Amino acid sequence: VLKKMRTEYDADTLPVIAITGKGDEQSALFMLQNGAQDYLIKDDINAARLHCAIRGALQTASLQKQLTRLAHYDALTGLLNRSLLINRLGQAIHRCNRYNQKCAILHLDVNKFKPMNDHHGQHYGDAILQEVAERIRKNCRATDSPARLGADEFAILLEQVETDTCNKIAQKLIEAIEKPITINDKNISIKVSIGISLFPDTANSGDELLKQADLKLYKAKESGRNKVV
Repeated sequence: VLKKMRTEYDADTLPVIAITGKGDEQSALFMLQNGAQDYLIKDDINAARLHCAIRGALQTASLQKQLTRLAHYDALTGLLNRSLLINRLGQAIHRCNRYNQKCAILHLDVNKFKPMNDHHGQHYGDAILQEVAERIRKNCRATDSPARLGADEFAILLEQVETDTCNKIAQKLIEAIEKPITINDKNISIKVSIGISLFPDTANSGDELLKQADLKLYKAKESGRNKVV
């Protein structure tokens, strides 16, 4: 039962306390290894022990949720991190192969971010990245997976798309991000460049898709920045 529950519900979503009539150390270990937060024997249960077990299970679930978020999401922007993006990309490619669909990676870079960050300081740079991330999030579809790859680089996984859809989304992002951002009572204009790679049109694996999107990004920057390639 525990194994079945854990295939449908993560421990941080549904804490479990196993209660049984008999038990030993081996049974307890088996229960904990298979997803229970605690293990109680019926004859030993009283109100205080049950209350303590429930409180402990909820605290454990909360900690597991925090750890999961730290492991899979970018702390500054709240977007997916590289690890979770690659995981979702693998799943997306599997669906593409199975259902004869296409997916794409949009690789986005904030133009001239380093000089701004060096001149105004990290707090200023962080504020820019957070605002860019929010605008990316607001201008993606519900099925898209936006991520921060590191520094001023972002990527968006698009599923069930064609080339024209990718170009439209990329252009929409450029237009949204270039609107003035107010930081420390000053309006600044941010420019970005975007590289697009489509599976299976321009790449035949997840690694190749990311690599091609990166190459396209640098071509976009070489062509004058604030461009899509």
